[in-house]
Amino acid sequence: MYYRCLTLLVSMIVLAPVLAKAAEPATVMGPAVGADKKLIKWGADTPVSSWLRDNAAAMEAMWPFDGVVIRGDIAIGGRRAPQHGQLFAKYKFTYDQLKHIVDDVKAAKLQRFTDNFMTMSQSVDDMVFKDESGKEMDRMVLEPPDWFDDDEFAITVANWVLAARICREAGLKGFMLDFELWATTNGKYPRAWDYTFNKKHNSGVVPSFDACYKKWRQRGRELMAAVCAEYPDITMINYHGSHDGPWQRVGTAAPVTDGVHPLSTSDYGLFAPFLDGMLEGIPDGSKALIFDGGPMYHATYRSRFKSYREHTYARSRKLCEVPGEFDDHMRLAFATWIDGRGWRTNPDWSWPWQTQPPYHDNQFTPAENEHSLYCALLEADKYVWLWTERAVFFPKCGFAMAADSPITVNEDYRQALLNCRKPHALNFKRDDRGASADPPSTLPRYDEQQALTPLKDKYEYIASLPVTWRFWADDENISTFGGGSIGKPGWQLDGQSYSNWRTIRTDDYFENQGVQFNGHAWYHTEFDIPASLAGKKISLHFPGITLHPVVGSQIHVNGKLHWGLLAQKEHDVLVVDITEAATPGSKNVVVIKIFNYGGPGGIYRSVKLAVRR
Repeated sequence: MYYRCLTLLVSMIVLAPVLAKAAEPATVMGPAVGADKKLIKWGADTPVSSWLRDNAAAMEAMWPFDGVVIRGDIAIGGRRAPQHGQLFAKYKFTYDQLKHIVDDVKAAKLQRFTDNFMTMSQSVDDMVFKDESGKEMDRMVLEPPDWFDDDEFAITVANWVLAARICREAGLKGFMLDFELWATTNGKYPRAWDYTFNKKHNSGVVPSFDACYKKWRQRGRELMAAVCAEYPDITMINYHGSHDGPWQRVGTAAPVTDGVHPLSTSDYGLFAPFLDGMLEGIPDGSKALIFDGGPMYHATYRSRFKSYREHTYARSRKLCEVPGEFDDHMRLAFATWIDGRGWRTNPDWSWPWQTQPPYHDNQFTPAENEHSLYCALLEADKYVWLWTERAVFFPKCGFAMAADSPITVNEDYRQALLNCRKPHALNFKRDDRGASADPPSTLPRYDEQQALTPLKDKYEYIASLPVTWRFWADDENISTFGGGSIGKPGWQLDGQSYSNWRTIRTDDYFENQGVQFNGHAWYHTEFDIPASLAGKKISLHFPGITLHPVVGSQIHVNGKLHWGLLAQKEHDVLVVDITEAATPGSKNVVVIKIFNYGGPGGIYRSVKLAVRR
């Protein structure tokens, strides 16, 4: 017996590593990425054409990109100023003012960078001329066109035709479209897609939304037809997506009410008809393409990119009013953002870029960045573009935060670029060791009475919501773009959407409950509102919840979206008015999305139901 036991013990010791290895999931390898897929660089280190001319050889030797996005500058009176949204102005530029871009790109003699683009935008800014130190010397004031004025918009069309000519002669593939509504240096905020904003801030009479919808579609058709006449095979990448985006943002500019077009309440509502018009404007037989930019900035896994194609891109096709043209001329690109994590916690752009291991302050470690690019390239129709803000690939290129910066991307990240086309394990897992910068166990415990007492003169506290909720760690942010039932209209009220979510307590950080990750997380529960509260101002109070510094959190009550913002805090308690969504006398459903990009997160104090006194 002794020898049998000894033999068994020895066998177990010898076989233990083998058995442990067998228990691990088998590695599933994906294919290599073909040369037909192209990796493009764009970001705060976007070079002007003259910088590209002088530095192309060194950059091609260093970085394994297939192309770059350049920022074509405009020469006026012997001076140059970077171009971005200026060509959408009602000021007519000339060929001589942009011809140097053609000369510069040709002189660069690009070999590796074969698929290059020039930025174009609708946010009209002034022409700002600076000296070598970056100090502003002079500016030329520019104004956007009146979309209902044929003569003014004809100037904008002529400028875009000129830009198309520059791209064609320089051998550029076309435009990188920056149609985001961003603030300009002149303090103006030309929100071409936001009907509600224009209605509030236009000094003249703003036509009805239906009239604007038709006009924006007409202008898109006119602009694209003219551009294609100049450059029949032009390619455009619209980094902000396509038709689904404006519909996802319904309600962001104004409340959704009966009798109004939903897109009139979206801050990007007029972009949808403009894009329809652009597709209509492409002539028969043209090879012109518009790429949905697929901004999957923090996606790592192949399933995430597949989800965008299967849900968001498919929804865009259904929402497009010219689906035949969509099929012929719309394609899908993807984007990743290697240093974007800090933006979500430091919206003043002050976050650092970590240049030494373990890289946990960055959006991706080198291995994660490599896998993200690999999956994006597998799923894209052709293009993947890599965006950066703090990570500098092209040094001292004269634009934005990278104007005076040396290269800050190290060899680890360069190797990730070199390796991202090789076969990869599809069951790759992210490194979440940096998910909690501060161990939650070291944080102080909070006294409930201490938190709520300052508000008791203003609010009557009726009940506590359940402590145990359903929980889903949506680390790939599938919910934003749809995945299965998630993301479909009304999914928050569909029990199947959250039936397989785990449970979690709302009196402690989720890191203290075995959940370790950075990203988006969802909470779900049901609660009763007494019938006696009908007619009263009803609110939910959150004494402890992780809030994104810009967008706060999403709080869906009975399917109606409320934003929980820092500005809504009263004595450090988030107060969300749910009066319009509440149903006294019956069950109510609350689904909450929080954004956690570092440190402990979640709902970590019991949620309260309250009414105004």
